[in-house]
Amino acid sequence: MKLIRTSLELGLLLGLLDACLVRAMDPRTVGGVGDVAQMLLFASAAYALVALVAGAVGGGLSARLLKSGEAESRRETGTAVACAAQLLLLGFFALKDLKGRGLVEWTLVSGGLVALLGSALVGLLVLLFLRLRRRGELGGLRVGGLYFLLGLAAFPLQWGGVDGSISGRKHVVLISIDTLRADHLGLYGYERATSPNIDELARGAVVFEEAFSSSHWTFPSHASLLTGLDPVALGALTTKDKLQPEYKTLAETLRENGWQTAAFVGGGNFSYISSERGLGQGFGRYTHAPYAHEGMQSWALSWISHRWSRTVEHEIGTATSQIAHVERWLKSRSDAPFFLFLHLFDVHSDKHRLPYDAPGEFRERFASGVGADFTGCHPSGVCASRMLVAYARGEIEGRPSDDHIQRMIDLYDGGIAYADAELKRFFDALEREGLSDSTTIVITSDHGEAFFEHGLPLHEDLHHENLHVPLILKDPDLAPRRIQGVVQNMDIVPTILELVGVGDQRPSGLQALLSGTRSIDQTQAYSASEQAVALTTAADKLIVPWDGSALESADTSAALRYQRQTDRTERAPLPGGEAGELVESLLRATERSLGVQDAVLPAGDRSVHESSAEQRRRLRAIGYVD
Repeated sequence: MKLIRTSLELGLLLGLLDACLVRAMDPRTVGGVGDVAQMLLFASAAYALVALVAGAVGGGLSARLLKSGEAESRRETGTAVACAAQLLLLGFFALKDLKGRGLVEWTLVSGGLVALLGSALVGLLVLLFLRLRRRGELGGLRVGGLYFLLGLAAFPLQWGGVDGSISGRKHVVLISIDTLRADHLGLYGYERATSPNIDELARGAVVFEEAFSSSHWTFPSHASLLTGLDPVALGALTTKDKLQPEYKTLAETLRENGWQTAAFVGGGNFSYISSERGLGQGFGRYTHAPYAHEGMQSWALSWISHRWSRTVEHEIGTATSQIAHVERWLKSRSDAPFFLFLHLFDVHSDKHRLPYDAPGEFRERFASGVGADFTGCHPSGVCASRMLVAYARGEIEGRPSDDHIQRMIDLYDGGIAYADAELKRFFDALEREGLSDSTTIVITSDHGEAFFEHGLPLHEDLHHENLHVPLILKDPDLAPRRIQGVVQNMDIVPTILELVGVGDQRPSGLQALLSGTRSIDQTQAYSASEQAVALTTAADKLIVPWDGSALESADTSAALRYQRQTDRTERAPLPGGEAGELVESLLRATERSLGVQDAVLPAGDRSVHESSAEQRRRLRAIGYVD
């Protein structure tokens, strides 16, 4: 009995230390020492509380079962029950979390394996330590009690009062649904019911009909979304670039003014929205997918859970887990105003079986019967998003049949419906917490998606299908309406700061349209990539090739111009070189942005992001080249 008690006490102690270490060392958590210390104390208190309650119950039961008044017997049995209860609770919460995902039948098996492997790993550590020690008296419950008291002492830090100077300010939620083109949402006229919950929110919000992203791919667009500057000004155009610390993010500004900041992103730490790219600047918490299952909050268990999730979930269908984590965060946050950035990846192309995918019944939600023979693979053997990459690079000639393209669109729409359903859970959580009437909510996307409209799949250029994104702004102080003028996603930052009353912000076209100080034909959107720059106005769209560096490299003779009033989807290009005033306006915008970059980042003073071979492989698999 003593050997069993000793090993279980040691397991309890290791669990406590493990919980502390993971919170102190987890690279997904970005924040100050105070944040880590508070999480560490709270984690210790939670572990100890479970142990103490289970130990007390176990002690009482052992007294009755053994019919003995010996303290040693009660203590041994009680400690055993306490530690066993911890393992049972971990397994129970893992299964409960998985079962609630509504995915497929492997969920129960997955949860059981995660719990079993985690327990086995802890058991191996116990045996290792037992071989290295001589005596068996560790006093696990006494250690647990000490951690519990420390946790109680930390409660004032966790839930203390808020400085009156920041109380009453609005909360901010910024939602980016990766790869979502505006014209596939009901509120933008799509005939399919892909977005009933977003549509419902939009009925009480400001909807911008003509919102355009600052780039056609994830990193530069999100860098603009979080800083309010375009990709040229940020020096964020290539796969080697990262957001430099000299640029201030929305999260940094809000945090300096008293907001609690957190981000839950659907891309892993290898992705173009990772904290390694600098996008975590200013966030007290920046959490990547895949998300550890509930109850798997120790180093050993979360490590196993992350790898199991990555293997089985394929990183599509992670919104369910994301929203569950956000719900728990909403309950545990302080009373300070908060800025929450939520990035969903579930509409993006998939790298496994199908080019686009969604969990459960959402996969076939919009199956039209067209392209039923589509397997997700090309006869050459490449499948899923790898097949789309091969088409984009010209490694596969031609294009898929119209039926197979329609099947891809059906699958893509299923992913939108899945993300929309999960956002309903988030909207409901805000309502339950009493936050809906005091929160500014922005819903947008980093870019759209092409289905060979201009000969290419994925999001490879600056055409309409890749740049036209949704933009919904719900604010307690704004009346619901629809606005027709052209706006750009980099104007979201100054608009949010103005709405929450932080500082004097630079004027923007978005704010001008909101206030009515500018007509819809006076606004424009600037977009850039490594290969071209573009300008969108109410009347025209101009795309000018360049090499991403010197302005002199812009090839105005090869420019493409589209008359948007008659050719909104850009199918009939006109010679762009003749549009002198429009070309000059685009070149002046690019020159200003290059001037900002030179002022902030002197020559030779830029660090670059070096991806590992594994990261490059995974990026290529989902349609990017690094």
